[in-house]
Amino acid sequence: MGKVMSMARRFIINYDVEDRAMKYLEVNKNVFKAPPKHPGTVSIVDERYEKLSAHNPELDKNVNSLGIVAKSLNKGILPEGMEYVSKTTRKLPQKYAGIYPYPLPSEDFGFIVPESVPEGRLTMRQAVKLIATHQKSATDIDSLSELFSLDKEKTKQILDYFSLFEVPEKGIWTPPSMQQSELKLLDEAVSYEQNDLEDLGGNEYIQRKAVLKQLNRK
Repeated sequence: MGKVMSMARRFIINYDVEDRAMKYLEVNKNVFKAPPKHPGTVSIVDERYEKLSAHNPELDKNVNSLGIVAKSLNKGILPEGMEYVSKTTRKLPQKYAGIYPYPLPSEDFGFIVPESVPEGRLTMRQAVKLIATHQKSATDIDSLSELFSLDKEKTKQILDYFSLFEVPEKGIWTPPSMQQSELKLLDEAVSYEQNDLEDLGGNEYIQRKAVLKQLNRK
């Protein structure tokens, strides 16, 4: 019983405490005043404030003696011992189309296409090809890992957790059925743009989303 009473008492005391505190301060705003300065520091503080606020001709003289002049780029601004190089054979970042630093095709599946891929790594295009090869021909993991220069364990993990959508006769992308027949797989990036000329009859992304929504309801 004592615990319940203490909880009820604490709730009543803390109820709307912030609003009540602000109202109290508003009513008594003229009562609370800043404490007075120590008599020994009043003269020191006032003297320093006046010194900082007063006009100092010496500072103006120092600023005017700098002689700041705006000039265009020239060789003289470089540090001593460095020469201005107008042309160089060093490979520098380039801009294409005025806005993007990579030439087309620069992206694939939303990722920048690298110039080289180290052994044991895959680009998105290579990973899709790996999965498609397994789904269409059921190639064993040993052969795929050797073909794509990939670790067997990583190859197994990719094939266990990833697969491509397939399109049956009704023409809508569905999750894979793992049937080893002639499969049409979704091995290209899906665009948001409407394209009525496609076999799917419109926006692939919208149709896939609608099918997945129906499957999740089952």
